[in-house]
Amino acid sequence: MQYYKSFQNATRTPQPATAPPTFEDLSIDDSLTELQRLVRYVKSSIGLQRLVHVKMLAHVASLVGFDETASAIIPLLEDLSLDAEPAVKQHLVEQLNGLSKVHSYIYKYINTHSHIEI
Repeated sequence: MQYYKSFQNATRTPQPATAPPTFEDLSIDDSLTELQRLVRYVKSSIGLQRLVHVKMLAHVASLVGFDETASAIIPLLEDLSLDAEPAVKQHLVEQLNGLSKVHSYIYKYINTHSHIEI
């Protein structure tokens, strides 16, 4: 339980004391695609939302393919690597292996099923 205690008042940068997040703050927009959710909520000021969505990186990359991963997911990695929450950074590192496998698989598939080499 101590592992997740840091999310109680988690924000990326120190901000003035405010009320704790409300239900509306914590709710997730179900009308978004998984990629749209990932892109939106890994930038959230709420640490728990960032944690939940950073755990989706490899899965979403496998769904959207190489081009969208390169254009939408890869640019998120630098900010996530600098996140104030250690748990977010820890799970980012765990997701990097999955991301590299997705990219490697797609790259190999393209090169073996196309006359165009990358």
